[in-house]
Amino acid sequence: TPTPVSDQAVMPSVIGLTEEEGRRRIQQAGLNTGYVNYQSLKDIAPENRDYFLKFQPGQIVSQTPAPGSTLKRGATVLIAVRKE
Repeated sequence: TPTPVSDQAVMPSVIGLTEEEGRRRIQQAGLNTGYVNYQSLKDIAPENRDYFLKFQPGQIVSQTPAPGSTLKRGATVLIAVRKE
């Protein structure tokens, strides 16, 4: 008998990956990427700039929801990518 396909998906950790790799992992998990927030240093609050500067342009700096979150398969998740 075929194994039933779960309607649940788990959000992978994509922070620090390139946008392309992050999108691939999100799709492999059964989720969709919605709006991508492209951010440059001027978009970041002063208290968060040290964290932001740890990433290279093109890398994912944040994701919603958090890694390990359980969602309905096909749900849309959000990522932010360092632009410059």
